[in-house]
Amino acid sequence: MKDYNDLHIAGVCIGDLETEPLDIACLNIGLEKIGDSTNEYRFASDFCKTIRDGMIKSDVAKILSKRWDKPLSEVKEYLSVSVTDSEELLTKVHNFEDSFLDFREFVGEEGEGLGFPSIDESIGGVKRKEVVVLGAYSNHGKSFVASKIVAHRILHYNDNVVVFSMEMPRGQFLAEVIKEILHMNDDTLQAYMKTDNGFHIYEQVQEKLKDRLRIVDEPNKSVADMTEIVRLLQADGFSSDFIVYDHFHLIPGVDDLAIQNSEANSLKDFVKRFNCRLLMLAQFNEESQKSYGTKKKVFEPMITNIKGSNNLKAIADQVLLVWRPYYTDTSLDSIEREALRFITSIKIAKSRRTLKGSIFFRLKYNPETASLTEVVRNN
Repeated sequence: MKDYNDLHIAGVCIGDLETEPLDIACLNIGLEKIGDSTNEYRFASDFCKTIRDGMIKSDVAKILSKRWDKPLSEVKEYLSVSVTDSEELLTKVHNFEDSFLDFREFVGEEGEGLGFPSIDESIGGVKRKEVVVLGAYSNHGKSFVASKIVAHRILHYNDNVVVFSMEMPRGQFLAEVIKEILHMNDDTLQAYMKTDNGFHIYEQVQEKLKDRLRIVDEPNKSVADMTEIVRLLQADGFSSDFIVYDHFHLIPGVDDLAIQNSEANSLKDFVKRFNCRLLMLAQFNEESQKSYGTKKKVFEPMITNIKGSNNLKAIADQVLLVWRPYYTDTSLDSIEREALRFITSIKIAKSRRTLKGSIFFRLKYNPETASLTEVVRNN
């Protein structure tokens, strides 16, 4: 039947006929004319750019998801479709049985350590899908502590670790990891590397790190960039267990409050998507850095010292604050301060789970071995 008159003669009511949006009809016609999947992908991508209605774009993504046998989220990402329809929204609502299964998985998972026994015991380790924020002033050792954690995760848990080193060149960060593995300081390591022993060092660390460590040191990487890089690594067979980002305040545009909130909020989606642990380093704000030298008592940082809005602190499962009393406790006399030269202090400022120990810890740096070991805190 070519027109309404033919329908009338045939006794067919036009209201009983199935209809579909013009865009969907054009999509189906276009797809039928294409003979291979590669050209289908290109056609679909170009076609979606001509559609203004977000809900129709979402319908297109659902059609292509079935046609290509691809996850809907992956197709939407490819087509840059951000609209979520009501059916998809309902899939995000979980009933009791589904929630209980997640509860059993959470309770059954043992937290795994960061490499500092007393801290690990107190927080119960770190579980998958958790975000740990490590805050500190500049030059107070947050990257140094992070390198110790990286070495621990690789050596003790065989983790695949990805480090986003936005400030420190990859060679420098790797040097810190190697020093921890070999228990060498800078001078010893450099001396070894200038001799034939350098080849033996390469062999030693290659065996441990070659298949376990990836470093990104090109700056200006957003959380979206981090997500895409980890996704590509996963597609290439490198499934990431532990991620380090150094540091949050080097994310492009993060000085803008709206971007800062958006980037912080997306961190939870990131760890859930990749079922990984994330160590996010962060800077203390300048106001608190200016004031610590005027205090007449032992310095103690607060979670409010972390620069920026509360969103980063809110999404974190654990917040650890790092400082060096040698620099902060300036009211002490020279002998008292000298005793603190190699001391790094850490405070648990937040934990979603019940703490099983202290919130204050002290680590002592050994300049001969470049190691950090726990010491009893003198209050």
